[in-house]
Amino acid sequence: MASYFCNCGENQANFELCLKNNVAGFPSTGYQTGDLVFLIVKINSRWNLGARGTLLESTNNKPWNDADNYKSSFKANWEPINKQDVTEGLRKIYHPNFGLAIQGKKDINTFQNKGDELKEFFNNFFITSTLLK
Repeated sequence: MASYFCNCGENQANFELCLKNNVAGFPSTGYQTGDLVFLIVKINSRWNLGARGTLLESTNNKPWNDADNYKSSFKANWEPINKQDVTEGLRKIYHPNFGLAIQGKKDINTFQNKGDELKEFFNNFFITSTLLK
């Protein structure tokens, strides 16, 4: 099982649509059922973690206005939390390649050998935050 960022950039609407429709969309292919994804969105120049999820089967459901930008889409089992600013933590873990870590298709399990550290950092938010329903 690989682990990825599902990066909504600054598009808050797409972030909300992912959660509402239990889907995850990606601009590239190669993702698989069972992959772990962390849903992030940029708010006021800060990266926020809002959910983690597992990819289920692929789907043609692409509810986003810019759906043509997504080459693959999956049903997702999301565990949403109140958005948590993870910018400084990402900068520390992926120094100096913070920007590269969150852009494009990279298995965070192997990217710069920081996957365990990143997942531990992110998973702590799901222990200390209230899961949203």
